[in-house]
Amino acid sequence: MKAEIVFSEEFKSYIQSIVRQNVAEMMPQQPVPKKLNIGQAAVYAGVARNTLLSWTRKGLPMQVVGGVKRISTADIDDYMNNRGK
Repeated sequence: MKAEIVFSEEFKSYIQSIVRQNVAEMMPQQPVPKKLNIGQAAVYAGVARNTLLSWTRKGLPMQVVGGVKRISTADIDDYMNNRGK
């Protein structure tokens, strides 16, 4: 003997939405690395532009993208966490 349970489409949609929500909450949220120009990076770090440029001379990585100097937020965070502000 075999039994079959049949659910309504509304119930299936409800269960799917709950599962999606719970999976999204369990997955680690990783920030997307973002590249900032020098002015934006200084504001992000809460320091003067000259201070940020000093940090690049002391090892803060900087890339040139399309002729514009860019620094990633992840690199700024790492520099500040490891070397202090």
